[in-house]
Amino acid sequence: MGFSEGLEDEFLLTCFVCKSPFGMLAMFCGECGCKRDQALGIERASTRQQIVNNDLVTPSFIQQAPDAEAIPDGAPYFATPSFTPAAPAAPAPKRESVKKQMRRQNRAIRIESLSNFQERHARALNLNGTVLFLMSSYMLVQSFIFSQSNPLATTQVALELGSQRNPAYFQQLGADTNTKTFPTAYLRWDASTATDWLTGYTVNGWLGKATVWTIPGSSELGDDRIEMELKPEYKMVYGIFRQINWVASNPPATIELAYPSDRNTAIYFNGLAAGTVGNPTVKEGTYLMYPGPLDVTFYQDGSLYDAYYYFIDAFGEYSTYY
Repeated sequence: MGFSEGLEDEFLLTCFVCKSPFGMLAMFCGECGCKRDQALGIERASTRQQIVNNDLVTPSFIQQAPDAEAIPDGAPYFATPSFTPAAPAAPAPKRESVKKQMRRQNRAIRIESLSNFQERHARALNLNGTVLFLMSSYMLVQSFIFSQSNPLATTQVALELGSQRNPAYFQQLGADTNTKTFPTAYLRWDASTATDWLTGYTVNGWLGKATVWTIPGSSELGDDRIEMELKPEYKMVYGIFRQINWVASNPPATIELAYPSDRNTAIYFNGLAAGTVGNPTVKEGTYLMYPGPLDVTFYQDGSLYDAYYYFIDAFGEYSTYY
C-alpha cells in the first residue's frame, strides 16, 4: 500500500522496518507508516504492532489472551462428590408439663392485668408518685437539719459545773431557789477533779428527745455516767422546715432524806460522819443534788443498821424510806 504524505523525489534513505525507500525529510515511512525514529533504526519497532493513521496501536489484553482450548477443563477441580451426607435431623421440641404451662399463662395474665391497671389509673399513680417524692425529699432535708442540732453545746457547761460542785449548776438547770442544796462537804468525789471528760449523746429530732451523758476520761475512774435529758424548742426555717434549740427538760435531781426513829442512830454520808438522828448536821427534808455518788449509812450501837447507795444523775428524784 502507499502513503501520499511522502516526497517521491527525495527517497534517498531506506526504511529500516520495511526496507522500502524513505524520504530525507519524511516523518514516517510512506510504505509501512512507521515513525521516523523507527524507520531510521533509532527506535525498535515491535513485530506485533500495527500502525494506523500514523498512531501506534497496542494489542488489547483480550487479543493477547490464549485460546479457550488452552484453559484446562474445570471438571477435575470442581467435581461433585459421589456421596452426599444427609443433613442432621432437627432436635425434637421439648414438651413442658401442664403445670409449667399454667404458671406461664397465669404470669402473663397477671402482667397484662397490671399493665391495664396502670393504664387506667396512670394519672392517679403519677400524682401519688409525685407526692411521695416530695414527702421523702422533705423528710431527708428535715432530718439533715435535725442532725446539725448538737445538744452538747447546751449541756457541756452545765455538766462541767455540776462535776465541779459549782452552785451555778442549779441556775443552768432552772432549779427552785426555795429548795436547799445538799452540803458539798459530804459530796466529795474523786472523779469530780478529773480534767478530761468523755461526752456523748443520743438525739431524735422527730420525737423531740435527747439524752447527753458524760463520764470521767481517766481509765482509773470506773464511775457510772451522768445523764441529762433535753427537750426541743423549734424554730421555723425557710417557712416549712424546723430547727431545734435543745434545753434541759427537767430540773436538777433532788433527794428527800428520812431518818430512823432511834435518836442515837449515827448518820454517815459518803463515809463522813454527819451526827446522829437526834442531832444531825443535815436535817431531814428535800435537797438539790449535784451529780455523782451518794452513800447513806446508819449505825446503831456500833453495828450497821441500814445503808443506801445512789448515783445521782442530772435529773430525777431520790428518797430514803423507813
